[in-house]
Amino acid sequence: MQVFVISLAQREDRRRHIRQHLAERGVAFDFADAVDGRALADADRARLYDPALARQRGERRTLTPGELGCSLSHLALYRRMLEQDLPAICVLEDDAELSPDFAEVLAALAPALKADATPRVVLLNRRAKRYSAWGAAALAAGRRRCRAVEAQGTDGYVLNRAAAQSLLQTLSPVWTVADCWDWLLARHTLRIDCVVPYVVSCRDDLVSDIDADRRDRGKLAPGPLARLSDFLYSRFVYRLLIRPLYRIGKQR
Repeated sequence: MQVFVISLAQREDRRRHIRQHLAERGVAFDFADAVDGRALADADRARLYDPALARQRGERRTLTPGELGCSLSHLALYRRMLEQDLPAICVLEDDAELSPDFAEVLAALAPALKADATPRVVLLNRRAKRYSAWGAAALAAGRRRCRAVEAQGTDGYVLNRAAAQSLLQTLSPVWTVADCWDWLLARHTLRIDCVVPYVVSCRDDLVSDIDADRRDRGKLAPGPLARLSDFLYSRFVYRLLIRPLYRIGKQR
């Protein structure tokens, strides 16, 4: 399975890190130049980003320039995948930290993913937080492929051609962040699995280029009824019914 690393061309420090790290893990890869959302002209931003569609689909914030660039970068890689007729690819970001058995797990995922006509994404990262143990498939090194229940992050995942087509159709033009896995899960847009335990984490000393933008945009505080609803669901419905019924576990 071909591995791509999304990275800004001008960030040679980050490229140097990931180049050395993947060499240590014995993983061959190609860079996919990221889109710098901060460098986009206003006309390009208006053409590529649809805030009206975002509001229609329940997004309560506008994307920051960094988030827009991130989403455009992942969509561009999906198009490249289809143009090159690749059956499945692995996508990493340039602050990824891989487990020693990463290549072994990737090799175990590849055959089924390439042969699957169902749109499927498999998240490799630690932010694939909750999963269902029903129907888990054994991989390498004691790891399993499980169905994701709650997930974020695009720092490491694999997908097949059908998933790339589905994501391009659903997320173009850009209206939300690249890691909208929970939104996709809720609407059964495609099958999203995860590797348990995860095989991709992030280096804490490499600060994301979009984190500062996300901190600055603020959050909308939920109202009292929303807080009460969340409390009742998490304390009673989820703990007593949902979690045991679906055998939900949590990444450690």
